[in-house]
Amino acid sequence: MPPEDRKKKSPDISSPIDHSKLRPRQRLLSAEELTLRRPAKLLKGTGTRKPKGGSNAYARGPKSKSVESPRRKAAAQLDQTPICHGLLLVGVLHPYLLPYVRALIEFKARTEGSVAHLPMPSLPRVHALHSGSKRKLTAVRGLANWENAPVSAIEFSVDVVGRKDNFDWCRDEGEAVAIPMIESGKHSCITMAQTCRLPVTTDVAQAFERYATAGERHGVLVILFVVCTEGYATSHLHEFADEYIEVDACEPDPDDDSVATFSVEVPALADSRAHGIGKSMYEIRLNSGQWTDTETPFVSSSARDRAVSRFTEDGELMEPIADKLGISTATVSRTLAKLRAMQNGLPLPD
Repeated sequence: MPPEDRKKKSPDISSPIDHSKLRPRQRLLSAEELTLRRPAKLLKGTGTRKPKGGSNAYARGPKSKSVESPRRKAAAQLDQTPICHGLLLVGVLHPYLLPYVRALIEFKARTEGSVAHLPMPSLPRVHALHSGSKRKLTAVRGLANWENAPVSAIEFSVDVVGRKDNFDWCRDEGEAVAIPMIESGKHSCITMAQTCRLPVTTDVAQAFERYATAGERHGVLVILFVVCTEGYATSHLHEFADEYIEVDACEPDPDDDSVATFSVEVPALADSRAHGIGKSMYEIRLNSGQWTDTETPFVSSSARDRAVSRFTEDGELMEPIADKLGISTATVSRTLAKLRAMQNGLPLPD
């Protein structure tokens, strides 16, 4: 046997997370639950070994006393130009994230906020198109109730069309409803959600083009949330829109009270990732019947990797970190090397 074959292979910690194994507490609450309950606490962590510090070993400790990081300062100094009209595609890689991602981006559009450092334009009115039963209006309006919404928040309206949940906005039935609304000029922004089996077919690509053309011609921003089911890796969705945003699931921290945790990336800003621009992690929570979002610079979709990064920023050495998380110092070292490479803009997997 050749010598190289006898070498013991080290485990590959950079392999993607199996999101199907995430805790099943991330779900859309019913209309009654929106005002009657808070999200349930998370289950215990799912590491290979239980951290010696308990599940709280992954949790955020007190904030460091250090000043704002250079990456955040650079992000604040680099202004991005908002997309004002045309087609904005939002690729949602996990269907259960759609209600929260859509509510978040619609809220940012109403308040001239930003998503992963992509600023939303100043819009007089946002109109959301949904399909299915009229009962859906209650849940949709509940998800539109965000904490600390400014008084200057623009008008937001919701309309439910069609009688089936899988209403197809990229076919004649959907375009017959949406295109006239875009051409009417009554709304400065129209949002829709579409389940799409990838890669994109010719008919769907032509529908994207018609929405982009109508938006450009009439000065309307069309935001289409595309729920990806199959074939995402070869979909090239960014080629069919004026702007593209990608949303993926993140492993939540143990004992965290968030309802949904996900990353939002703007591939067009990939060259600015070294400055902390273009990809953020969002945690969505429900507080007293109102939704809140916490945005932090994206570190990793793994809760363990984020814990390693936080302990390192607080000045911890590798041995104490390994002891707290119940892992080896070699694993801590490899994790830090991976995270440093990602901060320098190298496209390593999480």
